[in-house]
Amino acid sequence: MKKKSRQKAIELLKVHAILAKDNLARAYSLIHYYQFMFGKEGLKSLTATDILRAAVVFTHASLEDFLRSLAEQFLPFADKETLNKIPLIGNTNINRPEKFSLGKLAEYRGKTVDQVIKESVANHLEYSNYNNTTEIAQLLSSLSIDVSKVNSCFPALDELMKRRHQIVHRGDKIRNGKGKNRTEPINPTTVDKWICNIIKFVNSVLDELLKIHCSD
Repeated sequence: MKKKSRQKAIELLKVHAILAKDNLARAYSLIHYYQFMFGKEGLKSLTATDILRAAVVFTHASLEDFLRSLAEQFLPFADKETLNKIPLIGNTNINRPEKFSLGKLAEYRGKTVDQVIKESVANHLEYSNYNNTTEIAQLLSSLSIDVSKVNSCFPALDELMKRRHQIVHRGDKIRNGKGKNRTEPINPTTVDKWICNIIKFVNSVLDELLKIHCSD
């Protein structure tokens, strides 16, 4: 990555990290509202605890937004093997790269190679998501980040992503011992732990990127 492009990418990513934390502040606001209205202890009604479930969804959205921003800024400068996994913009199959003839490039006359790569990456990310820590680790590795430096955050990230999936796709219901569905309890302490963990993760990733790209 050229020095000028590298500096610009780092600065933009810092902005996105701030925005991610701003989004997390919305989740914090929901927790504080819940505690103000219903207190910190004791069982609450389903309607009340749905405030915390909304906070979980906001929290996961903040994580995904940061990861996409990370990929958007640095994937265009990745190695050939990594870029080979990303379809050229305009390909009909958005999930799998396709071979293309020279004539396909005629659509991009007047654009630099860097522009086409950047647009292809951005288009690919419009359809991407991160549902588990394996996918996060793959992204970080493709950006030359040492996963072992940040994976202490993975257990809590995994908890968050599984719970968000359960909330969004199953209404946060699980099977009880009698084969019937029941809503899984949730508390503000757990959601707060997940938010703090994401902040730690974002800061750790930024630290590693600064080591990689700003050491010289």
